[in-house]
Amino acid sequence: MGSERWDPRSLVEGRFKCFTIRAIEPADYDRVCDNVRKYFMRDEVTNQNVGVDAAYTEEFVSMVRVSMEQGMSFLAEDNPTGDVSRT
Repeated sequence: MGSERWDPRSLVEGRFKCFTIRAIEPADYDRVCDNVRKYFMRDEVTNQNVGVDAAYTEEFVSMVRVSMEQGMSFLAEDNPTGDVSRT
């Protein structure tokens, strides 16, 4: 057995249908946060029902950023466009 370490991300990363699932890198943070603001905060049913406002949205996005900085967050990237998936 060599000195190579097994990377648990390998269980998640890869291609699936028209998407590539991969770990979020620092260069992705802004576009992931924009995606959360634009789609998740607007489209998520619970958020709609409780009337989430701009202040809560930014607080939530801050928590998302902290999670990404911990290194175990993933995104689904649309292969044809390169956009972060919103589904």
